[in-house]
Amino acid sequence: VNTIQTTGVATATDITIVSGAAQDLTSSGLTGPIMVSGSPNLVQSFDLSQGNFHTVVMTGNMTGIIAHNVTAKQTFAIRFVQDNTGSRTMTNWFTDGDGVIHTTKFAGGSAFTLTTTANSGDVFGFICDTSGVFEAFIIGQGV
Repeated sequence: VNTIQTTGVATATDITIVSGAAQDLTSSGLTGPIMVSGSPNLVQSFDLSQGNFHTVVMTGNMTGIIAHNVTAKQTFAIRFVQDNTGSRTMTNWFTDGDGVIHTTKFAGGSAFTLTTTANSGDVFGFICDTSGVFEAFIIGQGV
């Protein structure tokens, strides 16, 4: 993969590619935007009309996810990749960006803890069962 489409995702200077991440996504048949979490305490937006598999490289702690253009019963996955520093965390999971925290039902009953090892990643699957309510599942951790 030589280029990544950045339209509506980020500017070219905002994108960090983890070694092999783009190749891994396309060779597995899963494609979608690759984003960078940016500064600490960032709420990251995902446009689910752009695909059902998204990757975010965490360069700071994240305080939430905004799922744009999600439909009821839509399934999607997000791969969270730690940068070279690691130790990045996530709180609040789904939010509307205006301080309203959406309900997230986690498999097993407790919010997931991200693998914090540098350059490691976790993949989580989600189902929007109704507007603003998300079911969350672990697909893989420490990968």
